[in-house]
Amino acid sequence: KGGDIVNNLLEVRDLTMHFSGVKAVDGVSFTVKEGSMLGIIGPNGSGKTTVYNALTGVYTPTAGQVVFNGTNITGKPMYDMVHYGIARTFQNLRFYRGMTVLENIMMGNYSNDRSNFFDAVFHTPRYKRYWDETKERAYEVLALVHLQDKANEYVGSLPYGVQKRVELCRALITDPKLLMLDEPTAGLNLNEASELIDSVLEVKEKRNLTVTMIEHNMKVMMSASDYIIVLDSGKKIAEGIPEEIQKNELVISAYLGKGVGNGAS
Repeated sequence: KGGDIVNNLLEVRDLTMHFSGVKAVDGVSFTVKEGSMLGIIGPNGSGKTTVYNALTGVYTPTAGQVVFNGTNITGKPMYDMVHYGIARTFQNLRFYRGMTVLENIMMGNYSNDRSNFFDAVFHTPRYKRYWDETKERAYEVLALVHLQDKANEYVGSLPYGVQKRVELCRALITDPKLLMLDEPTAGLNLNEASELIDSVLEVKEKRNLTVTMIEHNMKVMMSASDYIIVLDSGKKIAEGIPEEIQKNELVISAYLGKGVGNGAS
Protein backbone atom coordinates (compact mmCIF):
# COMPACT_ATOMS: atom_id res chain seq x y z
CA LYS A 1 0.00 0.00 0.00
CA GLY A 2 1.66 3.17 -1.06
CA GLY A 3 1.14 6.90 -1.11
CA ASP A 4 -2.24 8.22 -0.03
CA ILE A 5 -4.24 5.18 -1.17
CA VAL A 6 -6.80 4.21 1.47
CA ASN A 7 -8.01 0.64 1.48
CA ASN A 8 -11.70 0.73 2.36
CA LEU A 9 -12.68 -2.79 3.40
CA LEU A 10 -16.39 -1.86 3.53
CA GLU A 11 -18.24 0.72 1.46
CA VAL A 12 -21.89 1.47 2.16
CA ARG A 13 -23.55 3.63 -0.47
CA ASP A 14 -26.95 5.28 0.04
CA LEU A 15 -28.25 2.34 2.08
CA THR A 16 -32.04 2.54 2.41
CA MET A 17 -34.43 0.26 4.28
CA HIS A 18 -38.20 0.78 4.22
CA PHE A 19 -40.81 -1.09 6.25
CA SER A 20 -44.41 -0.48 5.13
CA GLY A 21 -43.49 2.98 3.95
CA VAL A 22 -41.45 3.86 7.06
CA LYS A 23 -37.85 4.83 6.29
CA ALA A 24 -35.95 2.97 9.01
CA VAL A 25 -32.69 3.72 7.18
CA ASP A 26 -32.65 6.66 4.78
CA GLY A 27 -29.72 6.95 2.35
CA VAL A 28 -26.88 6.17 4.77
CA SER A 29 -23.35 6.11 3.33
CA PHE A 30 -20.03 5.41 5.05
CA THR A 31 -16.75 3.59 4.58
CA VAL A 32 -14.70 1.45 6.94
CA LYS A 33 -10.94 1.51 6.52
CA GLU A 34 -9.09 -1.77 6.74
CA GLY A 35 -7.66 -2.28 10.25
CA SER A 36 -9.81 0.44 11.84
CA MET A 37 -12.49 0.49 14.52
CA LEU A 38 -15.69 2.27 13.43
CA GLY A 39 -18.23 3.23 16.07
CA ILE A 40 -21.93 3.65 15.23
CA ILE A 41 -24.02 5.59 17.73
CA GLY A 42 -27.47 7.12 17.94
CA PRO A 43 -30.58 7.12 20.13
CA ASN A 44 -32.93 4.14 20.34
CA GLY A 45 -34.81 3.76 17.07
CA SER A 46 -32.19 5.63 15.07
CA GLY A 47 -31.60 2.70 12.71
CA LYS A 48 -28.29 1.29 13.97
CA THR A 49 -29.24 -2.38 14.17
CA THR A 50 -31.32 -2.07 11.00
CA VAL A 51 -28.16 -0.92 9.21
CA TYR A 52 -26.36 -4.01 10.52
CA ASN A 53 -29.25 -6.24 9.43
CA ALA A 54 -29.27 -4.73 5.94
CA LEU A 55 -25.50 -5.13 5.66
CA THR A 56 -25.42 -8.76 6.76
CA GLY A 57 -28.35 -10.24 4.87
CA VAL A 58 -30.94 -10.34 7.65
CA TYR A 59 -32.85 -7.84 5.50
CA THR A 60 -32.57 -7.12 1.78
CA PRO A 61 -32.02 -3.35 1.38
CA THR A 62 -34.74 -1.38 -0.34
CA ALA A 63 -32.03 0.58 -2.14
CA GLY A 64 -28.31 1.26 -2.00
CA GLN A 65 -25.18 -0.81 -2.32
CA VAL A 66 -22.87 -2.69 0.03
CA VAL A 67 -19.36 -3.45 -1.22
CA PHE A 68 -17.08 -5.61 0.91
CA ASN A 69 -13.44 -6.16 0.02
CA GLY A 70 -14.21 -5.16 -3.56
CA THR A 71 -17.25 -7.45 -3.94
CA ASN A 72 -20.84 -6.27 -4.18
CA ILE A 73 -22.64 -8.20 -1.41
CA THR A 74 -25.89 -6.21 -1.47
CA GLY A 75 -28.79 -8.48 -0.53
CA LYS A 76 -26.64 -11.60 -0.13
CA PRO A 77 -28.10 -13.97 2.50
CA MET A 78 -26.79 -13.98 6.05
CA TYR A 79 -25.33 -17.49 5.79
CA ASP A 80 -23.03 -16.31 2.97
CA MET A 81 -21.41 -13.59 5.08
CA VAL A 82 -18.90 -15.87 6.77
CA HIS A 83 -17.55 -16.91 3.37
CA TYR A 84 -16.92 -13.27 2.48
CA GLY A 85 -15.10 -12.79 5.79
CA ILE A 86 -17.76 -11.08 7.94
CA ALA A 87 -18.65 -12.21 11.46
CA ARG A 88 -21.28 -10.60 13.67
CA THR A 89 -22.44 -10.72 17.26
CA PHE A 90 -26.02 -9.94 18.29
CA GLN A 91 -27.57 -7.97 21.16
CA ASN A 92 -29.02 -11.17 22.64
CA LEU A 93 -26.71 -14.07 23.41
CA ARG A 94 -27.40 -17.15 21.30
CA PHE A 95 -25.86 -20.08 23.14
CA TYR A 96 -26.52 -23.76 23.63
CA ARG A 97 -26.53 -23.39 27.39
CA GLY A 98 -26.31 -27.14 28.04
CA MET A 99 -23.06 -27.39 26.05
CA THR A 100 -19.53 -26.50 27.11
CA VAL A 101 -17.71 -23.34 26.13
CA LEU A 102 -15.52 -25.32 23.73
CA GLU A 103 -18.52 -27.01 22.10
CA ASN A 104 -20.35 -23.69 21.64
CA ILE A 105 -17.32 -22.10 19.98
CA MET A 106 -16.84 -25.12 17.73
CA MET A 107 -20.48 -24.79 16.62
CA GLY A 108 -19.59 -21.33 15.34
CA ASN A 109 -17.44 -22.94 12.64
CA TYR A 110 -20.30 -25.00 11.15
CA SER A 111 -20.26 -23.02 7.89
CA ASN A 112 -16.80 -24.44 7.11
CA ASP A 113 -17.97 -28.04 7.56
CA ARG A 114 -17.59 -29.87 4.24
CA SER A 115 -18.52 -33.28 5.63
CA ASN A 116 -21.90 -34.88 4.89
CA PHE A 117 -24.32 -37.22 6.64
CA PHE A 118 -22.30 -40.28 5.59
CA ASP A 119 -19.10 -38.71 7.01
CA ALA A 120 -20.82 -37.94 10.31
CA VAL A 121 -22.34 -41.42 10.71
CA PHE A 122 -19.18 -43.34 9.84
CA HIS A 123 -16.65 -40.84 11.22
CA THR A 124 -14.69 -40.72 7.99
CA PRO A 125 -11.22 -39.13 7.82
CA ARG A 126 -12.79 -35.97 6.37
CA TYR A 127 -15.18 -35.70 9.33
CA LYS A 128 -12.40 -36.34 11.86
CA ARG A 129 -10.11 -33.82 10.17
CA TYR A 130 -12.78 -31.12 10.27
CA TRP A 131 -13.50 -31.61 13.97
CA ASP A 132 -9.81 -31.82 14.90
CA GLU A 133 -9.10 -28.59 13.02
CA THR A 134 -12.16 -26.90 14.53
CA LYS A 135 -11.16 -27.90 18.06
CA GLU A 136 -7.67 -26.53 17.50
CA ARG A 137 -9.08 -23.24 16.20
CA ALA A 138 -11.47 -23.04 19.17
CA TYR A 139 -8.59 -23.36 21.63
CA GLU A 140 -6.68 -20.69 19.70
CA VAL A 141 -9.47 -18.12 20.00
CA LEU A 142 -10.03 -19.01 23.66
CA ALA A 143 -6.36 -18.25 24.26
CA LEU A 144 -6.78 -14.90 22.49
CA VAL A 145 -9.29 -13.76 25.12
CA HIS A 146 -7.62 -15.61 28.01
CA LEU A 147 -10.44 -18.12 28.58
CA GLN A 148 -8.54 -21.39 28.10
CA ASP A 149 -9.41 -22.46 31.64
CA LYS A 150 -13.15 -22.18 30.86
CA ALA A 151 -13.12 -24.54 27.84
CA ASN A 152 -14.87 -27.46 29.54
CA GLU A 153 -17.31 -25.48 31.67
CA TYR A 154 -20.97 -25.21 30.71
CA VAL A 155 -21.84 -21.83 29.21
CA GLY A 156 -25.02 -21.55 31.28
CA SER A 157 -23.02 -21.68 34.52
CA LEU A 158 -20.73 -18.78 33.65
CA PRO A 159 -21.08 -15.10 34.65
CA TYR A 160 -22.68 -12.91 31.99
CA GLY A 161 -19.46 -11.02 31.32
CA VAL A 162 -17.62 -14.27 30.54
CA GLN A 163 -20.50 -15.40 28.31
CA LYS A 164 -20.06 -12.22 26.28
CA ARG A 165 -16.39 -13.07 25.71
CA VAL A 166 -17.37 -16.62 24.68
CA GLU A 167 -19.71 -15.06 22.10
CA LEU A 168 -16.75 -13.05 20.83
CA CYS A 169 -14.80 -16.30 20.44
CA ARG A 170 -17.61 -17.90 18.49
CA ALA A 171 -17.45 -15.05 15.98
CA LEU A 172 -13.65 -15.21 15.80
CA ILE A 173 -13.43 -18.93 15.00
CA THR A 174 -14.46 -18.19 11.40
CA ASP A 175 -11.30 -16.03 11.08
CA PRO A 176 -13.16 -12.97 9.77
CA LYS A 177 -11.74 -9.88 8.11
CA LEU A 178 -14.55 -7.75 9.57
CA LEU A 179 -16.02 -8.21 13.05
CA MET A 180 -19.38 -6.48 13.61
CA LEU A 181 -20.32 -6.03 17.27
CA ASP A 182 -23.89 -5.12 18.26
CA GLU A 183 -23.91 -3.53 21.75
CA PRO A 184 -21.21 -5.84 23.14
CA THR A 185 -21.16 -4.25 26.61
CA ALA A 186 -24.96 -4.21 27.15
CA GLY A 187 -25.78 -5.63 30.59
CA LEU A 188 -22.18 -5.53 31.79
CA ASN A 189 -20.81 -3.64 34.79
CA LEU A 190 -17.92 -1.22 34.30
CA ASN A 191 -15.21 -3.81 34.98
CA GLU A 192 -16.80 -6.42 32.69
CA ALA A 193 -17.26 -3.85 29.93
CA SER A 194 -13.64 -2.77 30.23
CA GLU A 195 -12.42 -6.38 30.09
CA LEU A 196 -14.50 -7.13 27.01
CA ILE A 197 -13.37 -4.05 25.08
CA ASP A 198 -9.74 -4.74 26.05
CA SER A 199 -10.20 -8.24 24.62
CA VAL A 200 -11.68 -6.82 21.41
CA LEU A 201 -8.81 -4.36 20.98
CA GLU A 202 -6.20 -7.02 21.76
CA VAL A 203 -7.70 -9.44 19.23
CA LYS A 204 -8.03 -6.62 16.68
CA GLU A 205 -4.28 -6.02 16.83
CA LYS A 206 -3.22 -9.68 16.93
CA ARG A 207 -5.51 -10.73 14.07
CA ASN A 208 -5.30 -7.46 12.08
CA LEU A 209 -9.09 -7.22 12.28
CA THR A 210 -11.37 -4.47 11.11
CA VAL A 211 -14.16 -3.81 13.62
CA THR A 212 -17.49 -1.99 13.60
CA MET A 213 -19.33 -1.50 16.87
CA ILE A 214 -22.80 -0.31 17.87
CA GLU A 215 -22.62 0.82 21.47
CA HIS A 216 -24.55 2.97 23.97
CA ASN A 217 -21.66 3.25 26.43
CA MET A 218 -20.16 6.57 25.35
CA LYS A 219 -17.02 6.18 27.45
CA VAL A 220 -16.28 2.89 25.69
CA MET A 221 -17.10 4.29 22.27
CA MET A 222 -15.00 7.42 22.58
CA SER A 223 -11.95 5.56 23.88
CA ALA A 224 -12.06 2.57 21.51
CA SER A 225 -13.17 4.00 18.16
CA ASP A 226 -10.93 5.47 15.49
CA TYR A 227 -13.91 7.02 13.74
CA ILE A 228 -17.60 7.43 14.58
CA ILE A 229 -20.80 7.90 12.60
CA VAL A 230 -23.99 9.13 14.24
CA LEU A 231 -27.50 8.13 13.16
CA ASP A 232 -30.78 9.78 14.05
CA SER A 233 -34.19 8.83 12.61
CA GLY A 234 -32.53 6.63 10.01
CA LYS A 235 -30.19 9.33 8.67
CA LYS A 236 -26.50 9.94 9.23
CA ILE A 237 -26.26 13.30 10.98
CA ALA A 238 -22.53 13.40 11.73
CA GLU A 239 -19.22 11.60 11.32
CA GLY A 240 -15.68 12.17 12.50
CA ILE A 241 -13.04 11.22 15.01
CA PRO A 242 -14.23 10.93 18.64
CA GLU A 243 -13.01 14.41 19.57
CA GLU A 244 -15.04 15.94 16.75
CA ILE A 245 -18.17 13.99 17.66
CA GLN A 246 -17.93 15.08 21.30
CA LYS A 247 -17.99 18.73 20.20
CA ASN A 248 -20.59 18.42 17.45
CA GLU A 249 -23.59 20.56 18.42
CA LEU A 250 -26.01 18.58 16.25
CA VAL A 251 -24.97 15.35 17.93
CA ILE A 252 -25.15 16.85 21.40
CA SER A 253 -28.65 18.21 20.86
CA ALA A 254 -29.89 15.04 19.13
CA TYR A 255 -28.53 12.42 21.46
CA LEU A 256 -25.53 12.77 23.72
CA GLY A 257 -26.58 15.52 26.05
CA LYS A 258 -24.35 18.10 27.69
CA GLY A 259 -22.50 15.42 29.70
CA VAL A 260 -20.73 13.92 26.68
CA GLY A 261 -17.54 15.79 27.34
CA ASN A 262 -16.96 13.92 30.59
CA GLY A 263 -17.79 10.51 29.15
CA ALA A 264 -21.39 10.27 30.26
CA SER A 265 -23.40 7.37 28.90
